[in-house]
Amino acid sequence: MLDFIKTFAPFIYDIILPFFLSYFLVKYTKKFNEHSFDILMILQMRLFFPIGSFLAIWNLNLTFQLIWLPISGILMHLIPYFLGYARLKKYNFDYRSKGSYLLVMLISNSAMLGSMTSYFVLGEISYAYTALILSLTAFMVNGIGFTTAARCQALAEGTDVSSGSIKGVLKGLISWNQMALYATIVGLLLNFLHVPRPTVASDIISVNIHISMWSVIVPIGASLSFAGVKKYRYITPDVSIVKFIIVPAILMLLSLIFITDEMALKTIFLIAASPAPMVAVMLSKIYKLNVDLAMSPFIYTTVIYLALMVPIFILIMRFLWV
Repeated sequence: MLDFIKTFAPFIYDIILPFFLSYFLVKYTKKFNEHSFDILMILQMRLFFPIGSFLAIWNLNLTFQLIWLPISGILMHLIPYFLGYARLKKYNFDYRSKGSYLLVMLISNSAMLGSMTSYFVLGEISYAYTALILSLTAFMVNGIGFTTAARCQALAEGTDVSSGSIKGVLKGLISWNQMALYATIVGLLLNFLHVPRPTVASDIISVNIHISMWSVIVPIGASLSFAGVKKYRYITPDVSIVKFIIVPAILMLLSLIFITDEMALKTIFLIAASPAPMVAVMLSKIYKLNVDLAMSPFIYTTVIYLALMVPIFILIMRFLWV
């Protein structure tokens, strides 16, 4: 019991506390709004997560089996995306709603909440594995996410639907938002060259992880608006079953074929079971899709993740899968 409390404690002061703090600041003061803390999420994407990934991968014991990790990361996007296409028949969505629904299915909050959970529950090695799993995420978001969003916007507006050229995908990879990808490559390079990592690196990761958590959670709490998301709460069971059950189950079955590294398997399980992403909300805004539909599963699955999934992860990793 003490071990469970110790493991869950960071989720209280690094997730629950900043979540409700920012929510109440926006709700009960006039100095802040839902966009007041968006800069923190940008810093997480461009600075905090890349730093942690870089330092963790630099010291990782690389093996041939780990090639499966980025492949599993691609499947974590493709499997729910195609399941989402299949589930569209159930709903009478217009093109804008279809686009947001597919974005929610395609992308997950693995780089933010998922990576933090892997660190707190499993430690630094798992955090490094997470960076490898997510190393090709940029190709999924730029190659499929932006293309899907642009196509659905074009269909809704009755304009040209041609989009998503290889040139456009590659151009999207040259961005400050892809710093995690660049950091992963540099970390791998230093690892291969056997350059010794500074002894202070673990301490930096330990401090950085707490800063990262606040930078992720504060904007999420600030964006919480029950008025806008209640309308589409009926799709939450759909998204939750796919994100928290079907995708992790499929990925675990496939991963057992290719790898034997137990820590890698545990990390794949944790990262595969990540909630819906804020990125889907951002893309829905950019391409004028259904923002409320994207926001609804993001809010609800995040709450489910923090209240239910994280305690389950701790119980499984600490007491069952040991």
